[in-house]
Amino acid sequence: MVFLSLLLFNGCSSAPTKKYDIKYEADENISFEGWKAFPKLNHHVFESHSHKAYIDIHANALGKKAYESRAKLFPIGSIIYKPIYTDETGKETLRLTVMIKKEKGYDTENGDWWYGVYDKTGKDAWYQGRINSCIKCHKIVKETDYLFTEKVMDNIEMQAL
Repeated sequence: MVFLSLLLFNGCSSAPTKKYDIKYEADENISFEGWKAFPKLNHHVFESHSHKAYIDIHANALGKKAYESRAKLFPIGSIIYKPIYTDETGKETLRLTVMIKKEKGYDTENGDWWYGVYDKTGKDAWYQGRINSCIKCHKIVKETDYLFTEKVMDNIEMQAL
């Protein structure tokens, strides 16, 4: 197992800057145990019809900046974390879904996004890589780099009112 330490900045001056280990194994098993430390983009939990549950959106600095600017193309290295909850209170996490914008050529046909589905801690991967069910759903928003950016940011802006 090779450990790659990344210094991750969340772009928010009031939030702490921390160092996290993202663990890569030969089979690309990646761990996201520090996901809760990344900034949450939305103010309140909201319903995701595609996940048939309630979610929050967290992102690393690259992902946060791209979301907030409603980017049509997310930069390589953007990481989006979506904890999935049982209800609108957001108290019980069922699982964590993750998207990573990979280098050009990883999966060109599907925007070069890597997908992961994890237990609620972000440690144990259930599925990862090119997950057909994720790809199928995200294909419908190809024009916003396979992310529901417009819908999510509209929801976040409504929550702020």
